[in-house]
Amino acid sequence: MTAINRHEETEAPQVLPIRVTHENLGTVNKNQVSITRGSRTLTLTFSYQTIVGFELRSPRAYEKATIKNYWSVTTGKLLNELCPDHKQRLEREQFDKRLNEAIEELSA
Repeated sequence: MTAINRHEETEAPQVLPIRVTHENLGTVNKNQVSITRGSRTLTLTFSYQTIVGFELRSPRAYEKATIKNYWSVTTGKLLNELCPDHKQRLEREQFDKRLNEAIEELSA
């Protein structure tokens, strides 16, 4: 019986550094967080603690979306700054789906 010695080289997955920045947009309820990974940047706009808009920039995709207003007048003012055309705003389910796709693109 002959013994076979097998050695397989595997490369460790390449991990890109992530840079996160935070910017206050003037009031307590208006903040943006940008997450950059390589050549991709996902910017999340928050009203208080809720994501109400995002913008993805990557070599493969560009996506910008704003959710419809389910909240207060204060959040509505921020939404008007992000997307004045109410017809372009997304229902919650569609917004969440597109946001999840943007997060997947950032992770790709």
